[in-house]
Amino acid sequence: MAEERADRLEEEREERAHAAVAEERARIARELHDVVSHSIRVIAGADGVHAPPASP
Repeated sequence: MAEERADRLEEEREERAHAAVAEERARIARELHDVVSHSIRVIAGADGVHAPPASP
């Protein structure tokens, strides 16, 4: 009984840890995307390059 509870608690802890890692990876990916896209816009603007208008 106690061993089953300990196993269940360990599984729940591991699931929370995996979820936290996934959330952190997603946060880092969003931040990296923002930095890269901003840098590309700055570079393109410095070169006088303008993106074509978006198609409707």
